[in-house]
Amino acid sequence: IPIRLLLEGDTLLPPDVKVAFYRIAQEALNNVVKHSEASSAQVTLIRQLGWANMQINDNGVGFINEKVPEGHFGLSIMAERAQSIGATLTIQTLPTQGTQVTVAWTEATRGN
Repeated sequence: IPIRLLLEGDTLLPPDVKVAFYRIAQEALNNVVKHSEASSAQVTLIRQLGWANMQINDNGVGFINEKVPEGHFGLSIMAERAQSIGATLTIQTLPTQGTQVTVAWTEATRGN
């Protein structure tokens, strides 16, 4: 499916933050391709001094978090990666409304 990438800012992120964002995006896009039936997706990454925000949106079928079958670890893996860098992971989704995965990181939350 077509994936649009929007980048804003040119601040370099700490290596562990960069890897966590990359792996979260990788897992989220894997879920889009495997499960969402989306016709498009978008990744937006905003990097500024001391903070970064990433959103992955799709126009797919969405899901109900409580009904994710056992053995599907993608959501928990994304949460663990976000937690490892002190970031907040938010997943907004509704059936037929697509999904938005947001990762928000600030230098101030590092190590909390």
